[in-house]
Amino acid sequence: DLKLQFLYFIVLHEKKAKQNNSFKMSKCVSCNFQVTGVTPTHCCHACSLKAGSHGMMCKKVAYVPPPAKCHGCNFLVGPAGGPTHCCQACHKGSHGPRCQKVPFLSGNWTDGTVPTPSSITQCGNQITVVNTTQPWSPSVGTVHSGGKVDFQSGGLSALVGAVNAAGEIQFTNGVKWTVIPPLHGAWAADQGASNLTQITQVGPNITVTNPGQPWSPSTGIHHPNNTITFSTGGLVGITGTFNGAGAIAFSNGCTWTKTA
Repeated sequence: DLKLQFLYFIVLHEKKAKQNNSFKMSKCVSCNFQVTGVTPTHCCHACSLKAGSHGMMCKKVAYVPPPAKCHGCNFLVGPAGGPTHCCQACHKGSHGPRCQKVPFLSGNWTDGTVPTPSSITQCGNQITVVNTTQPWSPSVGTVHSGGKVDFQSGGLSALVGAVNAAGEIQFTNGVKWTVIPPLHGAWAADQGASNLTQITQVGPNITVTNPGQPWSPSTGIHHPNNTITFSTGGLVGITGTFNGAGAIAFSNGCTWTKTA
């Protein structure tokens, strides 16, 4: 009976939605909708099978970015600190008893061995880790107060990690992840440019633009070892090395300094 089958499907869906409730509010791995409990990592089952497809159970709720990094430290913005800080004490450089002390982990990470970085997207205490070259991807986990990291789904579910004093994630299997500093922003060149160059970064992919330069635009890759290579535009053939502290030295002798 089709009616009974449909009712069974609805009941099964609601049961799974309740089981997946802890993963709600994160961004779908394959589109710009929000995870609403249908699956732990996607907006709906259809989107998990084919990116951008949406079934009748998809609520199609637009994803709203989570609270950002604290302006004064590397914790997540918390309810005790208003819209900009983890707690009120952080405005003066310390942390009060109401500070939740949840590390901010959103960004690109490397273990030093995998050529493609792993991307962490954080929504409150929840993180979604994606690396399309790895069989464990995607994995969904939780960042706890104090820096403990564990996973509830995906190939990393057997691992537990901890954020150390250096901001690295040390896992129980001996692997250590280090964050890759983002290049997104405005850069000033030490020669040959009268205005600022803009770098836009999405994952490891960068787009470099400067309307006053004949090489613009150029696109490339920001590699886990902080080297930069270009695949399109006038910068093809030039490589760069980011020092992690606001400067890029290029193979043509030019150095860019980050201004914003």
